[in-house]
Amino acid sequence: MTPRLRVDLTRSFTWGFTATAGALVALWLATGVATLASVAVSVALAVFLALALNPVVGWLQRHRLSKAMAITVVFAGFVLVFAGVIWVVVPMVVTQIGAFAAAVPQYLTDMRNRGPLKVWLTSGVYAASVAVGFMMSSNSTGVSFPSLR
Repeated sequence: MTPRLRVDLTRSFTWGFTATAGALVALWLATGVATLASVAVSVALAVFLALALNPVVGWLQRHRLSKAMAITVVFAGFVLVFAGVIWVVVPMVVTQIGAFAAAVPQYLTDMRNRGPLKVWLTSGVYAASVAVGFMMSSNSTGVSFPSLR
């Protein structure tokens, strides 16, 4: 008589239930970590700034300022420096965005006249290979590369 394969349904159910529960817990934990990622970045940035600015607070305390006043002065200085950087960077970015927006019609005209593939080929490796005379001939491979200019 041939042996029969016996399947214990209670054991299979237990294994399947445990695997599904484990997968759901792992998914729940991954979702929680993803949700907390933005909070963790904010906390890490705050800790870094506090540690970086603490020596300045200590120096101000040694020069007869109370801790609260030293923290206020450092915070105000940090805000002023941050505002100064924004004041310098934002006008440059706005100017560059305006220049790009003004140049977009010319870019589109160039792409219509020459085509994006043609622009890429004439400015890239293909143009360099043409410049040094390294072209594949139709005799060796059966493929020829016409000049794009």
